[in-house]
This record gives sequence, C-alpha cells and structure tokens, in this order.
Amino acid sequence: FPVTIDYCRVDPFYHFLRRVKWKIFGNLTFEDKRKRGNLRTAHVDRQNDFGVLLERAAFKLRLQLNDFYYFLRHEKNRLDKGWHLHFCLADYGPIQKLDSYVVADELGAIWRRDFLGPSGKNGTTSIHPYDEEKYKERGVSYFCKRKGKKNKGTS
Repeated sequence: FPVTIDYCRVDPFYHFLRRVKWKIFGNLTFEDKRKRGNLRTAHVDRQNDFGVLLERAAFKLRLQLNDFYYFLRHEKNRLDKGWHLHFCLADYGPIQKLDSYVVADELGAIWRRDFLGPSGKNGTTSIHPYDEEKYKERGVSYFCKRKGKKNKGTS
C-alpha cells in the first residue's frame, strides 16, 4: 500500500543528523550584498567560501580537506532577507584527535583574517565546540527548523 510522508512533520535529515557525533557548530555571515543574495551565483560564492575556509583550516591543522565531514545549510535571515551559512563538523576521522576549542578558534581566526569583504570584514562568525548536552537535540533541530516541535517516535 502507498505510504504518504508529511515532510513538514518528519524531516529525513533530522533523523539522520541527530545520530552523528558533532565536533563543531558554526555560522558565517557575509557583508558583500552579492554573496547575501538569492541568485545561484551567490549560493555558489557562499559555498566556495566555505570550501576555502575548510582548505585553509586543513592546512593549518595539518589535515587533509577530505578529513572534514560536515553538514552545511544556507539560510535566509528573516529581518533583512540576507543569506548566511550554518554548519556542523562531524567528530569523525583524524579530526577526533584535535581539541574542539583549537578547531573552533582556528576556523574563526581564518574567517576573520582571510575573508575580507568590501568594508574590511566578511560579516560575523560564531564557531564553537558542539556541546552534546546543550545541543543534542536543539542544534540539529535548529538546522532542520524543528524548533519547539516534539519529535515523537524518534529513538
């Protein structure tokens, strides 16, 4: 018999992501109006900036780029309609050996130092260790926009 899934109530990303052990939670904003826009080129530019951020962090932390396992989401700000990024890095592979605070500090420093926008900065950043106790459900729920929703039937 056919099965109908209400994706407003059941987000398949949520059920997968909540089982991952995360190391880092962060967001990145952009001053450049072109990168904050809704055009496909803006999406690609934001994606490329994130990729370069990981490349530079890999070099600085003596890792390979493919040592980073991540989830990245582009999101529109409700107030000014500008787009920004949210991401989590998984605590998997060689990154497990590194201190979460060192990784978070290095990512933040690279963003503030190397990604200068038109007014001398590239927006703001908030990158910190993923606190399992604090964010176990809330962090992934935030990604999947499930804030305040009860997740019945999940294990």
